[in-house]
Amino acid sequence: MSIDEFNKLSKDRPGDARTAFTLETIPPEIEDGILALADQFERDQGHDG
Repeated sequence: MSIDEFNKLSKDRPGDARTAFTLETIPPEIEDGILALADQFERDQGHDG
């Protein structure tokens, strides 16, 4: 996909508030939430087996 095509398609979604992060740029409050969900998932998986 060309940059021009991407830009055209992305303009069709002006209300889209999704944001991408890398491991280096993720805000601490989002990282904390993801880690808490991962911990909960591991605990839940431990009860199944």
